[in-house]
Amino acid sequence: MTDRMELLSPAGDVEKLKTAFEYGADAAYMGLKSFSLRTNARNFDYSQADEIRRIKEKYGKKLYCTCNIFFHEKDIVKLKSELEEMRHYPFDAFIISDIGILELMKSSFPDAQMHLSTQANCINASSAKLYSQMGFDRIILGRETPLEDIKKIRDANPQLGIEAFVHGAMCMAYSGRCFLSAFMSGRSANQGDCAHSCRWNYRLALEEESRPGIYYPVSEEDGFTTVMSSKDLCMIDHLRELGEAGVDSLEIEGRMKSTYYVATVTRAYRKALDNL
Repeated sequence: MTDRMELLSPAGDVEKLKTAFEYGADAAYMGLKSFSLRTNARNFDYSQADEIRRIKEKYGKKLYCTCNIFFHEKDIVKLKSELEEMRHYPFDAFIISDIGILELMKSSFPDAQMHLSTQANCINASSAKLYSQMGFDRIILGRETPLEDIKKIRDANPQLGIEAFVHGAMCMAYSGRCFLSAFMSGRSANQGDCAHSCRWNYRLALEEESRPGIYYPVSEEDGFTTVMSSKDLCMIDHLRELGEAGVDSLEIEGRMKSTYYVATVTRAYRKALDNL
C-alpha cells in the first residue's frame, strides 16, 4: 500500500482554496479564467497570483492548475499569449487533456509536473506507459477503471504517479467526453461549459401499441427520474483497497460546489485516511 496517499481537493475560488488546505487537503486544484473544464466555477484571474502564492506558502501545500479543455487552434494562440502571466502562479503541476499542448507546457514550465487529465481516458497499462514516455509524471485514471486494472497499471508503470477520483459527480459519458450538453443547450462540455443535461429532470411515458395516444408515466417517488445521470461517487469506505492497488492521489470532484462541501468532504476523507 502507498505509504501516504495524497488528498487532493477542489478550489473554485480563494475561499475554497483556503478551506481545502485548512480542512486537511495535501493539495488543491484550481482553474484560471481560460482553458479549464469548469468555466462556470468562479476560477481565478491573473491579478490574484500574489494572493494565491501567499496562501500556498502559509500552508505549505501543493497547487495544481487545470488546463484541460480540448484545444482548438484559436485556444492554442490564446494559451501562448497568456503563458507569461501564468508563470506568476506557484503551480506545482498542470492537468492536461490535450497532448497537443504538452511540449509547450513542458518548455514553458520546466519545474512543474504534467498530469494527464481523466478526460484523456487512460484506463490500461499500455496507454499509461505511452503517456509516461511522452513526459507525463502522473495519470488521472478514467473513473470507470476497475481496481484490478489499477493494479496492473501500477505494476507495469512503477515510475508513474496514479491519481483516482474518490468523491463527487460522475459523468454518463466516457470520462466526460459528452456531446449531450452541446446538442441540447449549445454549451460544449469539452470546452468547459457543460450544462449537465444528463442531470436535468426528465419525464418518460410508455405508449401501449393498441392504445395510441394514451401514455403511462414512468416515475420515481418524487415524480421524475434522472434516467441519464449516474449516481455520485463515494469511495470513503474503500480507501485501503485503492492504496493497495497503487493509487498515489485521491481526488475529490467539486470546483463548482460550495465552500461547505469542500470543508466537510475534505475533512471526512482526511479523517478516513489518517485512520488507515
